Amino acid sequence: MAIYNWLKRAYTFILLVAIVMAIFLIILEVLNLNKICFGVKMANIDIGGKKTDEALTIINKNLKDFELSFQGGGETLTGVKPESLGIIILPDESVKKAERVGKKQNIVLGLGEQIAALFIKKNLPLSYLSDEEKFVDFVSANFGKFETPPKNATLVFSKKSGTFNVVLQEEGLLLQKEKLKQDLDKKISFLESGPIFLELQKAKPQVNEEGTLKAKEEAERLIANSPYFLVYKNEKRKIETDSLLDWITFVPKGTNEKTILRTELAENKIEDFLTQLAPALNFPPQNAKLAIENGRVIVFSLSQPGRELKIGESAQKIAFGILDEGKKEIELKFEETQPEITTSSIENLGLTTLLGKGTSNFAGSPQNRIYNIKLGLTKIQGVIVKAGEEFSLAKTVGDVDEKNGFLPELVIQKDKTAPEAGGGLCQVSTTVFRAAINSGLEITERYPHAFPVQYYSPQGFDATVYPPHPDLKFKNDTPSNILIQGKITGTILTIEIYGTNDGRKVIVSPPEEYDKKADGSMKTKFNREIWKDGELLKKETFYSSYKSPKLYPVEKKEETTQ
Repeated sequence: MAIYNWLKRAYTFILLVAIVMAIFLIILEVLNLNKICFGVKMANIDIGGKKTDEALTIINKNLKDFELSFQGGGETLTGVKPESLGIIILPDESVKKAERVGKKQNIVLGLGEQIAALFIKKNLPLSYLSDEEKFVDFVSANFGKFETPPKNATLVFSKKSGTFNVVLQEEGLLLQKEKLKQDLDKKISFLESGPIFLELQKAKPQVNEEGTLKAKEEAERLIANSPYFLVYKNEKRKIETDSLLDWITFVPKGTNEKTILRTELAENKIEDFLTQLAPALNFPPQNAKLAIENGRVIVFSLSQPGRELKIGESAQKIAFGILDEGKKEIELKFEETQPEITTSSIENLGLTTLLGKGTSNFAGSPQNRIYNIKLGLTKIQGVIVKAGEEFSLAKTVGDVDEKNGFLPELVIQKDKTAPEAGGGLCQVSTTVFRAAINSGLEITERYPHAFPVQYYSPQGFDATVYPPHPDLKFKNDTPSNILIQGKITGTILTIEIYGTNDGRKVIVSPPEEYDKKADGSMKTKFNREIWKDGELLKKETFYSSYKSPKLYPVEKKEETTQ
């Protein structure tokens, strides 16, 4: 009977405890509903029982004034914001992490976390992102002065002795960056105050004196084996000792326990050397040059392929040849470039017909003017314009100055006529213009002279040029290539344009002068019609307006002879 009474009392007690426990858990669940569980901390900040937005406000308030400080090397650095080290704290994500405590789908596990948070407390770290590159930059800028990097033993060439001397190794002091990261993580994760102490440790060099001996032997062998030569076919260029010394580099190889220097030739420095050498070795492909004889295209200069130094491949070949193969002569690598117009392709260019020609008379020209006309003719002689391409006289002639051989002669300027390099070049542009007109080619840019010039009779059939503008341009609107060919007979300049006859017929009316005045000013015009298969394709009028020559007085200058 006594045992029964004892069991009854025990059962009643357990039942009461269970009821109390159930009531407690229900109350705890209700209290934590839609809130962060009681007992939860974030970075030592009590946010238990708070709603999400309330907890976020508290966290942000604490973050606002949070700063880091560092001590080391007898100096103190204060007021450092985490962002300066590339650290971005994530308060939203941190609070969401706190929200999840005790909110598991398994109610038993969830209640277990709630009880643990309430009685044992749960201090969660802040979540953050880190930018390694920015961290390294900050450490380098602020703490790099405390470090002394170790120096490997190395070799330096002595011109006096002709050998490599050993420069002994030196120990260094390096910041313990991993410990610094661990300390930062603790400070930021829990918003802890107090400085972070920087710690330096001795750093041994990888290479000692013994590790340089093999490299010394290899380097001195390279010098003793010089000179070396770069060759290509029948050409040979010597590699000077100073260049070889500039290429020699010593690179640590091996493990930390046993690292030695290895002698190498720096390919980037060899590439720099070859880049400077390339202009003397490269040459562009030479097109076959053409001339007209008895209405047929003939070759007076054969085509020649060009070559371009392959700098990267040649640098590799030089390094390997000298260092690994012990060669004294290394053949350079070139890429052969073919000309656009080869000797064999000339007959395929379609230069079979004289499309049209233009003439002009430069009688009475002074010596310098005649010289400039002849030089200008050489610039356009034999030029081929592909189908669809635009010809520019200014671009073809290039810079018109004394450096390029042109002599000073009268040129129409803004308010005068004065000597200038290239005077007389308009004789060439005018004659090319007449040839293009008579060939039926599309004129895309043409300007008459400022006033009537005696050399360009009949007036209204001229074209001025003053590189880069004004310019004379026309388009090759024929189905094939065209060739510009010129000649001088006495004082007559003739320009001929050869190409493929596509059946077009060109009718050009003589220039008509009108609105002539006593001061020499006038206007002119002429018409051009282009016909094909009995159909008029194009009719156009070319106008010219000339001012009075009196507006451009001549400024005399003593003539230079050539």
